[in-house]
Amino acid sequence: MPIKVKKEIQLMVFLTIFFLLIMPVSGRCIINLELEHGNKTEYLFIYVDDDNILGPWDGTIDNPFRYIQDAINLTVERETIFVFNGTYKEDVFINKSISLLGENKNSTIIDGCKKESVIYVLEDFVSISNFTIKNSGNTFWVDSGIYVLSNNSYIRNNIFINDTDGGVFLSDSKSNIITDNIFKNNDGAGVFVKDSSNNVVKNNVMVNNSLAGIYLDHSNLNNISNNFISDSNYGVHLYYSNHNNILQNIITAVKYSECGLNLIASHNNNVFKNKIIGNDCCGIFFELSSHNKISYNEIKENNQGVYLMHFSNKNEISYNNFINNYQRYAFFRNSFFNKWNNNYWDEWKGLEYQYSKLPMIIPGRILICRFRCNLDWNPAKEPYNI
Repeated sequence: MPIKVKKEIQLMVFLTIFFLLIMPVSGRCIINLELEHGNKTEYLFIYVDDDNILGPWDGTIDNPFRYIQDAINLTVERETIFVFNGTYKEDVFINKSISLLGENKNSTIIDGCKKESVIYVLEDFVSISNFTIKNSGNTFWVDSGIYVLSNNSYIRNNIFINDTDGGVFLSDSKSNIITDNIFKNNDGAGVFVKDSSNNVVKNNVMVNNSLAGIYLDHSNLNNISNNFISDSNYGVHLYYSNHNNILQNIITAVKYSECGLNLIASHNNNVFKNKIIGNDCCGIFFELSSHNKISYNEIKENNQGVYLMHFSNKNEISYNNFINNYQRYAFFRNSFFNKWNNNYWDEWKGLEYQYSKLPMIIPGRILICRFRCNLDWNPAKEPYNI
């Protein structure tokens, strides 16, 4: 073998081993590469193709496995399973730190056939990309497209459709990344996060999921950013969930008289630069929720802009745009010591009279019929560029 070619192969081997060893599964570079070592061939991929009905099956590109689960059972840690286009009617259990990669998200389909969760992730550092994952079983709180019971997984560029309890369900799980997926027509939430922390849900499209786009239940320190959420019962719903960041999402057309963003017994969350537009009930709804910061959001064309209820205290609502909300721009009931500052209100009388010292009055009630009000003493004269 020429010395130059030999050195090139040695360099390729070194770089491949370097990336496989030091990079996490969720971020490593995947290269379709076969290297000859004398009479032995080392395969960096294990292959699956449902067209290989008659066998043989050894996971090579010439003799791929027929079923994804067979490939998982025989693979080792940190390997990649490449799945060719096709429809795979099976439930998949991942108990190793591997990457599962489909050929094309539109035509590489894992169909759970309404039995149970389609994919169970039971080990840390699992990557799942480029699949349509559909038809989980019919049991709520159990059956999802991907049910994650581990940490540090990376779920990217998939389509979730017709899954009973939602697309992805994180249970007692942390440090997962869910990004660049499409969630549509699921009976539960697009992403359901339960008893989980430090997860990232970003850059997803969530349309017509019955329960919510994203639902957090007793989950803290998560980052929800840059998602498009439309036509769900709730947009983003926080239930007993604290210290989360809700950033730069578009939440629109929430139906059935529910709200774009719901905070129920949830505290110290940061809601920043979202566009909450055209929702049937409220843009943002608080109940028993305190010390949240709501800033630089576009709250527009909702039935009500912001509603605080039942001891939602000491929240800070500042630098937001309130535009064309139909019934009320903001209202509070039995909630105290909330701070309103520097919001833009297109119904503020100071815009009409050019009198900058006039505050914006936020109406409310204490108990049943005692009228109270909060004041925004420094309303903005121009809408913010959000």
